Amino acid sequence: WLAYESWHMEWDDIPETGLLVLFMNGLMSFLLNCSSVLLISHANAMILSLAGVVKDVLIVTGSCLVFGTVVTKMQYVGYAIALTGVFAYKVHTTPALRTALGDLLCCFPITATAAKNTKDKTVDSEA
Repeated sequence: WLAYESWHMEWDDIPETGLLVLFMNGLMSFLLNCSSVLLISHANAMILSLAGVVKDVLIVTGSCLVFGTVVTKMQYVGYAIALTGVFAYKVHTTPALRTALGDLLCCFPITATAAKNTKDKTVDSEA
């Protein structure tokens, strides 16, 4: 803050911004930190990272819808990769979803063997 913004802001700007806005900003930051601690204590740091990816995609989507922000093709590719990673993690950590996805992939001849192997491993691990 001191290096980048302190020379832009004067003490006279605080009443113009409003104490309520500054207070709410600080309160939201505090609550974000508290929710991060609670999420990490109940889950793990990986879940927090994945939630951050989803949050970023939702923020960009909201910005596009509300403000008409332009998203480049490279950004679309990046968001697609990020969401694919979230989905892959969810499939990997949820046995029922992995089994259902394996049953779905059995319809395709190329992936039938891989899906059968996934289903067999899931059945073996549950036994």
